[in-house]
Amino acid sequence: MPAQPRWPLAAMAALMLAILLLSCVTRPSGTSATLPAVPAALALRNAQLDKPLICPGATPAASYVGARGTDFAYQGQALHLSGYTFYPALNGGSSAWHSASFSGYIDRVLALAARAGLNLARPTDFWSTSGVGQRWDDPTLWANLDHLVCAAASQHTFVVMDLSAFKWLLVSLHLDPYNAANWTLYLDTIGHHFADQPAIAFYSISGEPPAPTTPAQVTALVGFYRAVTDELAAADGKHHLIAAGGFNHMEEETPATPWWQEIYALPNNTVVAFKTYSNHDLALLPAIAAYAAKLRKPLVDEEFGMPQSLGDAVFSGASYNGIAMSRAQFFQAVYQGGDGVGVHAFIFWNLGCQIKAQGYDVGPETPAVWQVIQQFAANAPTPGAPAQAGCPLT
Repeated sequence: MPAQPRWPLAAMAALMLAILLLSCVTRPSGTSATLPAVPAALALRNAQLDKPLICPGATPAASYVGARGTDFAYQGQALHLSGYTFYPALNGGSSAWHSASFSGYIDRVLALAARAGLNLARPTDFWSTSGVGQRWDDPTLWANLDHLVCAAASQHTFVVMDLSAFKWLLVSLHLDPYNAANWTLYLDTIGHHFADQPAIAFYSISGEPPAPTTPAQVTALVGFYRAVTDELAAADGKHHLIAAGGFNHMEEETPATPWWQEIYALPNNTVVAFKTYSNHDLALLPAIAAYAAKLRKPLVDEEFGMPQSLGDAVFSGASYNGIAMSRAQFFQAVYQGGDGVGVHAFIFWNLGCQIKAQGYDVGPETPAVWQVIQQFAANAPTPGAPAQAGCPLT
C-alpha cells in the first residue's frame, strides 16, 4: 500500500537487508525437500483451503490468462487489463477481510469497478505487521477471497492473487520474510487451491524489497525470488503467470548490483511488475520496458497513486516524491507513458470512497481522476449501473 513504498529509507533498508543477509534460506530450483521444516506458527490448519476452489455453477477451465510475447492473452485474443487495488480503507483495512459479513462489500466494489470499466482486482494487505493472533489460514479470510474470485469469474473479469501480505504476517510472527522456507507451505497450498481458476490473471508474490547494495545481497535476494517463484509454479501446475512482485526504488540499481534485472529474468517470473510513486519511477519506465521487451514478458504497472492532497483536477502546490501535478494529471501521465512503451496492465491504489488529504482512494467523489480512469479502462463503463455501484461502499 502507498504508505509502505515510501518508508524512511535508511532505517528500513538497513533493517530488511540485515534480515536478508542473516537468514535468507533459498532452495535450488526443483529441490523443495532441501528446505528446513516449516515453523509451527505456519502449520496448515484450514482443511477447506487445502482443497481446490470450485466456484458455484462453474465449468472446467478451458483456458487461462497467458503471455503472447509481451502481451497478455486470453482465449486466443490479446488482453488489456485495467485494475485497482482492493483495500477497504474505510471498513477497517486489513481486519475487514476477516469479517464474515465482508462478501457484501466485495460485491459493491465489483459493481463500482464495472461502473468505471475496470476488469482487474488486486486484493492486498489482509494482514498487518502489528496484528496479534493473526492466522494465515483464517477460514473467513479465504472464504472472502474465494468469493471475490468466483464473483469476478461470473462477471468475466479477473483477479491478481496478490500474496504479498504474507510478508507482513511473517514480521508480526517475528519470522524472517526473506527466508524462502517460511513461504513454502503457504505457496504450495495457495497454488493448489487456485490452480484451476481462470479468473486468476496472475499471482504476485512479494514486492518492495530493499534494494541490495552489494553483490552478495543481490545473490541472496535473487535466490529468495528464485525459490518462491519455482515453488509457486510447481504448486500451480504452471497454469497461471507469476510476478515475483511489484518493485520500486529500482533507480538504486548499479552495474554491480543488477538485482531487478536478474529477478525479472528468472524462468518462473513470467510477468515484469513495477510500481510508480515518484519522478524516479516515471523516468525509469522506458528502461524497464526495454528490458521486459528483451525478455519477451508482459509488463505491469502493479501499483501507482498519489495522495489526495495534490488536488483532484488542479495541482494544489504540495508536491510528492518529486511529482508536481494534480492527481488527474499524474494518472494521465502514468497511463499515457505506460501505453507508449508497452505496459498492458495498470493497477492504481486504491478503489474506494475515503476522502482524506493523505488518502489515496479513487472513486466518483474524486471526479477528475475518476474520468481519467474511465478514459483508459479496458472495458466500456457499465451503463445504467445500480445505485449501489457508487459511494459510500460501507
